[in-house]
Amino acid sequence: MSSRATAASILGRVIRTGAYSNVLLGTLGGTPDDALIRRLVYGSLRHLPAIDQLIARASHRPLADIQPGLLDLLRIGTWELQFGDGAPHAAVNEAVEAARPVAGRSGAGFVNAILRRVSRLDSPADSD
Repeated sequence: MSSRATAASILGRVIRTGAYSNVLLGTLGGTPDDALIRRLVYGSLRHLPAIDQLIARASHRPLADIQPGLLDLLRIGTWELQFGDGAPHAAVNEAVEAARPVAGRSGAGFVNAILRRVSRLDSPADSD
């Protein structure tokens, strides 16, 4: 499982079941990607309202209508695009690749389209 898929899985469990992020992150296996996974999860949780607003604007649909696994990947990808410091094309590509096992080609295409739109939106922090 990729770092983004792991981060999305943890994020989803925190949001939907009320699990503690620090407990779930504490179960990581000590891999070099652990720091990235922590950064993705904590960053996404910190900016969740803004992230959800951006996804809703880009998708033109209520978040409840988006498959939960894809929504989690969109949240991670949106955080990377709007608040992270990596290359936008890499954030989109990583999220798309992580979406394929979750929802197949159509799900990956959906993630690609939404994150490309998100990348063109102003961050809610920019509009303050």
